[in-house]
Amino acid sequence: MHGFVNVFSAAAFAREGMKGAEIEEVLRETDPAAFRLEDEGLAWRDRRVATEGIVRTRRELATSFGSCSFAEPVADLRSLGVIP
Repeated sequence: MHGFVNVFSAAAFAREGMKGAEIEEVLRETDPAAFRLEDEGLAWRDRRVATEGIVRTRRELATSFGSCSFAEPVADLRSLGVIP
């Protein structure tokens, strides 16, 4: 099972040119600390996607995500410190 953070991060990195094996690593990542939202964009380990790249991904590629639960994704964002 892949969390939505993994899925949207992988989409953003793929759109910026990341290749298959590394995209798979993003999808398999289990350490929440490996993902960071920074003022300049999204970071995963030592790779980064600028904010504009995230905007393009949301507009052109990864526009939605389905989940059976509302509470679990919100709890995930809280545990990552993205929302209070």
